[in-house]
Amino acid sequence: MRVDRLKDRRQELGLSQQDLADRTYTSLRMIQRYEMGDANPSADILARIAKELGVSADWLLGLVNAPNSHNSMMELSPTELRLLAAYDRDDLEGMIEAVMQAHRENKAKLHESKRIARNSQSDKRTKVSRSVKRD
Repeated sequence: MRVDRLKDRRQELGLSQQDLADRTYTSLRMIQRYEMGDANPSADILARIAKELGVSADWLLGLVNAPNSHNSMMELSPTELRLLAAYDRDDLEGMIEAVMQAHRENKAKLHESKRIARNSQSDKRTKVSRSVKRD
């Protein structure tokens, strides 16, 4: 969760941490922990916090940039969906595995794009070399 967004929005509305805790039926200590990044709210509490702050849960999670925008599940990659599912289950190992899988996939894509770029440059050099020999 983007703790900066949570705290900034609460303060914009003139709410104390206790006010937000009372409105979301949670404890002051948990609101403090959320704002410090020491804990993540359950999906239910996240929804209540978002409603009280007048923003989307997606914005609080950092999935979108506009406070009232929502991220469509259709826009998420399979890896992002696995990560969210693990988060919902409070499965730290699953979240780590999803992040590691995304890293491996991104690394492979980067390697492939570099290979294609090298081949493209090699093809251009070969064409230039052949045209120079013809002249």
